[in-house]
Amino acid sequence: MPNFLGLARTDYYLIRVEEFANLMLRASKAVGAPSHLARHLGLQPNEVYRWIAGVERPAQPRVGYFQARLIELLEGTKNARMRGRRWSDRPSGG
Repeated sequence: MPNFLGLARTDYYLIRVEEFANLMLRASKAVGAPSHLARHLGLQPNEVYRWIAGVERPAQPRVGYFQARLIELLEGTKNARMRGRRWSDRPSGG
């Protein structure tokens, strides 16, 4: 039986969890830290850490919402200069 994405609940489900965790990790790196990502998404930091680890993920109706927010965040940080990055991650001036 297909889920809301139109996929049968087979190995794709595990891949989707991994893809979501990878998306969370990339967004966390883009803003500098998981706690910054949590603040941006209006979540508790422990939720972000658990989602990155793949231990949990949001309830099915909210996965699409968070996925869209994460993609929007990643696309927005491509053009921004080091916004939200930690000082040690910044390139040294020469």
